[in-house]
Amino acid sequence: MRSLQDLLETKAKLERSMRQQGKKRGAYAGAVKVGSPNHQARARTGLSQADFAARASISERTLRTWERGDQVSEESQRRILRLLREFCIEPARPRHAVRYRDQMTGSTWSGRGLMPAWLRAEMAKGRRLADFEARA
Repeated sequence: MRSLQDLLETKAKLERSMRQQGKKRGAYAGAVKVGSPNHQARARTGLSQADFAARASISERTLRTWERGDQVSEESQRRILRLLREFCIEPARPRHAVRYRDQMTGSTWSGRGLMPAWLRAEMAKGRRLADFEARA
C-alpha cells in the first residue's frame, strides 16, 4: 500500500503535467458528473457504458451525451429508456415541476433557467411555447 507521501507526490506530478498541457485541474472534455441522474440510472444497471450502448444499439458517444444531460436523437432516447425499463429502472424525475414537455421525445423543462436547446429549436421551426405546456 502506498504511503500518504507517495500519493501526494503522485498528485503533484499529475497537476504539473496537466498545467503543462494547458488543462485546468479536474477538466476532461467528455467528463460526466458521476452524480448526474442519467449516469446514476445507467450505473444501476450494472453495465459499463460500452456494454449498455451495445445492448441499446447506440454509440458510446451518444450514451455519454445523454448521461451529461444533453439532447440526443428521439430514437436514441427511446432505445435508452427501453433498456432502462428492461432493468426495471425508471429515469430520474426532475426536481421542479415540469411546465413544458415535448410529447414526441419526452424532453421537459421546468420553466426555470435558460430555455433548453430542444425547445429553442422547435420554436425556431415556428411552434409556440403554448404548444408545449404540460398537461396536469
